[in-house]
Amino acid sequence: MLTALVIGASGLVGTALTEQLLANDQYTAVHVFIRNQLPLRHPKLTQHPTDFDNLNRSAALIKGDVAFCCLGTTMKIAGSKEAFYKVDFEYANNFARLAYQNGVKSFGMVSAMGANAKSMVFYNRTKGEVEQAVCQYGFPAVYIARPSFLVGNRKETRIGEEIGIWIGNTLDFLIPAKYKNITAAQVAKALIASSLSKKEGVHILESDVLQKF
Repeated sequence: MLTALVIGASGLVGTALTEQLLANDQYTAVHVFIRNQLPLRHPKLTQHPTDFDNLNRSAALIKGDVAFCCLGTTMKIAGSKEAFYKVDFEYANNFARLAYQNGVKSFGMVSAMGANAKSMVFYNRTKGEVEQAVCQYGFPAVYIARPSFLVGNRKETRIGEEIGIWIGNTLDFLIPAKYKNITAAQVAKALIASSLSKKEGVHILESDVLQKF
């Protein structure tokens, strides 16, 4: 019986992941670390109001079997490269570090298609750098999801993604599987299934692989 730890639970994939974890019989406890309380109540769910700028204050609570990171913002929402990097790299990296130090054995995270620590594109480079940082800690198992355009009900509008989703839906028959639109629920399903597989090592789950779960 497993205990899950989740950051980014209020986002598109994070919401789907949390709901699926609560419905999964193999997970008996789900701890989410959030700025604001979720409108969700469940016997297995514990919500921890968290100051991500001072995550060390919550270190003692970051204990369990599997940690999931679904954090992610956009440059428009963040307002600057520095603010974007703080969320997508620093918060995620600090969470992974504390989870590893507390003995968490498995780490699942949502990254992005095209993530590459050497990319000339700031977004892709940041995603690649956080992947690299997480892998260097030495978790027995790491599962990195790199979805294409995510389909679901976001709280905010992302024009670029909406255009990509429209093109993906319209020209679906022409687009290779790796680049097809994918639902947040499917990404969450793949991460949970991977965590239950108990396969050790680093596993990169490109979008076409995510769709097969």
